[in-house]
Amino acid sequence: MNRQTFQLSILLSIGLFIFVAPGKAQEIRTQSLSLSIGASAGYAPVLTFGNIEDSGAILGFSGDLQYQNIVGQFDFVYVLPETASSESLTSGMGFFGSLGYKIIANENLHIPVMLTGGASIIRYSVFNEFYDVSPQFGLTLSPYYMLNEKMSVFGAFRYMKGFKGSAQSDPIDLASVSIGLRFMLFK
Repeated sequence: MNRQTFQLSILLSIGLFIFVAPGKAQEIRTQSLSLSIGASAGYAPVLTFGNIEDSGAILGFSGDLQYQNIVGQFDFVYVLPETASSESLTSGMGFFGSLGYKIIANENLHIPVMLTGGASIIRYSVFNEFYDVSPQFGLTLSPYYMLNEKMSVFGAFRYMKGFKGSAQSDPIDLASVSIGLRFMLFK
C-alpha cells in the first residue's frame, strides 16, 4: 500500500466516522431509554400491622423508566381485604418508589434489583376503626421476560420493613410476590 492510498483510507475512515457516528449515537441513545407500564396480581404472605399478622391477595400497578442498566420504578399495591385471613383489615394499599440496577441474564431475561422506599396505608377495626400510615424501606427484585419488543411477563418479589409514622402508630411490614404483564410505551 502506498502513502497516498493510506492517507486516502484514513480520510475516508474519518469522514465515515464524522457522518455515520452521530446517527449511530442517536440510535444508541434512543434504544437505551425506555418507559413501561404494567399490572400484576399476587399474594402477600406477610402483612403485619400492630399485633396482627395477616396475609392476602394483592393487585398492583407499576411504571418504570430505564436508562441503559439503571432502573427507576413506581408501584401502587392494593390488598384485597376480603382475602385477608384476619377480619379486622378493612383496606390496605402501598405506594413505593424504587431505584436500582438491571442485570441482563440473556437477550430476553432481565433482572432489576432495586432498593425501595415508600409507605403503606391501612384501615382496620378492632373495637373502633383505625387508620395507620407506616413509612417503609426494603428491597424489590423484579425479573421480566420479553415476549416481543413491546410486551413482557414480569414478577415482583418485595420485602418492606415498616417504621412508626407517629407515636400512636404501629409499623407495617409487607412481603409480597406477584406476576403480571408489562407494556413498553417507548424505547
